Amino acid sequence: MILLMTYALEHLWLTRHEAMKQLIYERIDLIKPANRQALYDDLHQRLGVKVSRVEIGKIDLLKDTAQLRVFYFEDEQGHGSFSEIAADDGDD
Repeated sequence: MILLMTYALEHLWLTRHEAMKQLIYERIDLIKPANRQALYDDLHQRLGVKVSRVEIGKIDLLKDTAQLRVFYFEDEQGHGSFSEIAADDGDD
């Protein structure tokens, strides 16, 4: 009984789920520590999610790109899942 209550409290009530998406980011000028807020604002504008943290991976200076891992809490978003695919409007 105690184990069941502990599991329920930790996994269903007290723990928030932090989702993660990996992406290639082309504005490497914003990956500097001094530009962290500008990076978060740009990712929020582009992705539509409130970013909780970012991990910077491989940086390609020849292509001016960096691999990012963007973390966000799904329950803080004011919409459906980030992984839902938007309908194609056929403009390409």
